[in-house]
Amino acid sequence: MKPPSTLSLLIALSILNVGIVNGQKSLVNQTTKNQIPLRAIKYINITNISYGIGIGGGIRGSSGHSSFGVHTINGCLISSKLSIGIGVGLDRLRISENLGQTILPVSLDIKYFFLRDPRILFLGIEGGYSFNLNGNELGPKSGGLFIDPAFGIKVVSFKKISFSINLGIKIQENTIQYVWMPLPKNETLLNFKVGIIF
Repeated sequence: MKPPSTLSLLIALSILNVGIVNGQKSLVNQTTKNQIPLRAIKYINITNISYGIGIGGGIRGSSGHSSFGVHTINGCLISSKLSIGIGVGLDRLRISENLGQTILPVSLDIKYFFLRDPRILFLGIEGGYSFNLNGNELGPKSGGLFIDPAFGIKVVSFKKISFSINLGIKIQENTIQYVWMPLPKNETLLNFKVGIIF
């Protein structure tokens, strides 16, 4: 039997090489199709001004209380649908005309954006710990936990910036202990936020 010529050997190797490369590409596609590509993850900043109105009557309610604050969240937006970020802010909680407290909230914020082009509706939850900046003036407690589930809309959107409005219910563990009036264990506030997303 005649040995194969150099030309037929080269043709056979070329066909084999193309098959191996195509097989590798399909294997890569199968292993990475469920992963999020890096280009789909973008930086996001959410900065809000908030105003809370106390709700609930009686000794356990927050009626007549209010809060005002500024929060900023830095994080990442994944595939234009889900954002995860770390937030920090400054809140002033007003219990009565002569009684208030300043707190520093540090939080984890998660938002999910609905609807396509543009994604105008979103649901979110922010939660964390608020540090008492009044020291021992109103009791020795250093701070308390809080949670703030909310929904919102983007009212105006430009190329890289959107203006948003949020409405949520914020539950803040009370850090004031020694006062002349009974206070609820948790402050419950109807929380309005307006701000920018970029």
